[in-house]
Amino acid sequence: MATTTPTPPAEDSLLPARSSTSAAATAAAETTIHNLTSRYPGKVQVHLHPSSSLPSNLTNLLQRSSTSSSSSSSTSSSSSSSFQAGLSVALVWTVESLKLLRRYGVTGSFTGTLAEFPQQNIFLGLPVQLLPEEVVFLLRRGKAIIIDEANSYQSVKDDEMDIIDAEIEQDRKSQQLEAWKERQLLKAKHSCSPSSRMEFTTVTSQNSTTLPPPPPTKQELQVLPWHYTIRTTSKCLPWFQPKTYTTLSSVQKLFPFPSTQDEVASVGLFEHFLSERGLWCMNGLRFGGSFAVYPGDPLRYHSHYTAQLVLPSQHIALTDLVANGRLGTAVKKTHLLCHVDQFHPLLNNFNHKQGFVGKKGQQNEVLDCVKNGSFDFAPMGIKSEADQNIENRNDNNGDDHDDDDDEEEEEEGEQRGKRFATFNIFSLAWAGFGT
Repeated sequence: MATTTPTPPAEDSLLPARSSTSAAATAAAETTIHNLTSRYPGKVQVHLHPSSSLPSNLTNLLQRSSTSSSSSSSTSSSSSSSFQAGLSVALVWTVESLKLLRRYGVTGSFTGTLAEFPQQNIFLGLPVQLLPEEVVFLLRRGKAIIIDEANSYQSVKDDEMDIIDAEIEQDRKSQQLEAWKERQLLKAKHSCSPSSRMEFTTVTSQNSTTLPPPPPTKQELQVLPWHYTIRTTSKCLPWFQPKTYTTLSSVQKLFPFPSTQDEVASVGLFEHFLSERGLWCMNGLRFGGSFAVYPGDPLRYHSHYTAQLVLPSQHIALTDLVANGRLGTAVKKTHLLCHVDQFHPLLNNFNHKQGFVGKKGQQNEVLDCVKNGSFDFAPMGIKSEADQNIENRNDNNGDDHDDDDDEEEEEEGEQRGKRFATFNIFSLAWAGFGT
């Protein structure tokens, strides 16, 4: 006996025709990130996100009110607002950029929660958050491109929103129609006798002697399950036009770092370890220092040192010296005191009696030194282990490469590059502290 197979309604009767304009817009948007990679090969794509979740207009309003209240109420400190806009958060979203980070000796910190395990913070994934020192390090060596996320979105037009809404509606109807088909097939399968279940899939509607079920109504489709996948990349949005920056001076209005004595010295110390000594650095807060210093990739090595930054005007008491030594012993690290020997002359041309860079009233002068491009380039330093391996691999493969061009670029970078500061580093291991 011939079994009856339900015949689904024609999809054209339920689904709107896919707009060719929508497909073209999506195809154009898909090439946005690819174009950035083509324009800036070998550069990490760093996205700057506002540190505050407040809207930009409200943030600016709070900043203005804080400034006006602090200037008008000089006698009362309690009436002034404590609101201060923080530095933008630097995030890396793509796996390709993550690979480049490891190649350049920068690690960052994973901050993305896994979708299947949201209630834990041990196993994390993308995005990777970078320290401000890491962003400056990459920019000064031409290894990063900064993308201003807050200002990269153009105003959305009504026709563009209509296209997006139509795609979502089309996807919803398609999923609900598939769910309806599956339910009808299951009903027909369970209504068949055990002997005729094997021939269920071979029977067509032409051989059926009964009429197919009527197509589902709109109300029937509404109750069927469906899901919508949120797009996690901006490249899918046709109105995303990224605003990019490639130098430290050009990004200062958006990312004003470094701008104080502490920040200048911190960047200088990070570059000193990574570029001149080949030591990797991560945030050293949990070990009681400025940086945790590793002899190589932190995935392969434990940190050997804890680096503490000491400014020129800072004095260390003997009790602090003993405390730092015991701290190094407690965390099984050699504690390093990294004293700033001197700042670059462009930064250190102040009267010592009035203070060094970053003191009150001198912050704008320090920013001017950075804004005019004086510190856009850094000395070449030593090459990372990954870069050396790539060069050795190319030499072994016999790849054609002009070494003279590389030497000229290195000489030019060495001449134009400027160090923020030089350091004298002292180890507390000599006193019996540390490992």
